[in-house]
Amino acid sequence: MTTCKAAWLVVRAHLPQLLAYLIGLGMLAALLAWGTVGSTSQTGAQTFDPPRNNVAVIDRDSDGGHCVGDALRTYLASSANLVDIEDSETAIDDAIATQQAVFIVIVPQGYANDFASAVKNNADMPRLGSLGSDGSGNNDGGSESAVSTMEGIRINGFLNSARTALIANPESDVNAAFDTAIHAAHDSRTTPTASVRRAASDSQASGSQQTQADIEGFAPSLVFRDSCAAMIYAVIMSVSLAVILVMTEFNAPRTRERIRVSAQNPASARWQLLLVCSAIGVAMWLCCLAIALGACATRGAGLASVNAVSLALSATSLFVLCLVCVAFGFLVAQFHVTAATANGIVNTVGLVSAFLSGAWLPQWLMSPSVAAVAKILPGWWFVDSLNQAFGGDASVIAAPNMNGWACSTALMAAFGVGFVVCAVIVGRVRSR
Repeated sequence: MTTCKAAWLVVRAHLPQLLAYLIGLGMLAALLAWGTVGSTSQTGAQTFDPPRNNVAVIDRDSDGGHCVGDALRTYLASSANLVDIEDSETAIDDAIATQQAVFIVIVPQGYANDFASAVKNNADMPRLGSLGSDGSGNNDGGSESAVSTMEGIRINGFLNSARTALIANPESDVNAAFDTAIHAAHDSRTTPTASVRRAASDSQASGSQQTQADIEGFAPSLVFRDSCAAMIYAVIMSVSLAVILVMTEFNAPRTRERIRVSAQNPASARWQLLLVCSAIGVAMWLCCLAIALGACATRGAGLASVNAVSLALSATSLFVLCLVCVAFGFLVAQFHVTAATANGIVNTVGLVSAFLSGAWLPQWLMSPSVAAVAKILPGWWFVDSLNQAFGGDASVIAAPNMNGWACSTALMAAFGVGFVVCAVIVGRVRSR
């Protein structure tokens, strides 16, 4: 037990630094995951309301009874804020300059008659006058702004609908055609919504939408999974650094000499050192797991709403990651680096792993070349195993994908075995 006590003294000497990495960064990761999931599960996040622009309609077509202008106002009222502007050059310029209206439609004199004549003779449709907030429009031949273009597309679609109605019923007049177009637009218009979906089971339709209760139901699962993923940097930093510090101290020439001349069996000392390093990994795993579970318990229905199998699989993935970090620390320690050098190495590896793993940036946003590089690091397979534990997709929550989780976890564990093999080889070479 002398070796265990000595290793504990080394860990205790660096305990403030290790706790700062583990608890500080772990808590920060959990808070970020909690806040991200919380912001996407609010009631207002389920519905997207498109922006409404201030639009004015100036109708100069007294010959047509102002039917076109009235129809345009009725149609645009559902997608824009209508403002009244005096039909004068000064008033129009002032409205554009002061942003009272970002788009102005001008119905010229005789437009209704020209519209009916164009439909009857199968000629080009007459054009409405328009003016955008940047002074562009089809009256001056300038390039139109985005707002002008979008409003122009809406109006042209409405005019084409009225044209189709007049062609379908040649005996009707322009006023009736525009009324038909208004009713058709009202019947086909639906409010755009952005709803959260999750993969359905075999007994459910795959495209069924989630209610707010459903979203809140799997919010704890999202918090737990994302908290575990975001803590990858904290785990690499704390576990690897702690193992490196312990191993470096015992690999120092004076320590090795004392062990060699002592009555303690060298093999026993190595086994005790291995036990201490494994205990460090287990202790760090329990701390991270407690943080993730605490964050999960504060969301929605808490732990009761999380699939027990998914929870166990995720905890296992986190445990394997801790063991991989123990193996990585064991490898780095074979080079007898100083504490400052070890800090720099684990910081670099931790940041690279966190960025490329998909913990801080979703894996599906990465280009194929970046993803190919990321897959040579164990962090990628750690995050993928968490996703597989909750259904196999980072954007949904479903039943665990056992095969996918097992493959990702096995690949992650293979990195740990590789680190140990390399460490043994390096140790043998350096001891000669």
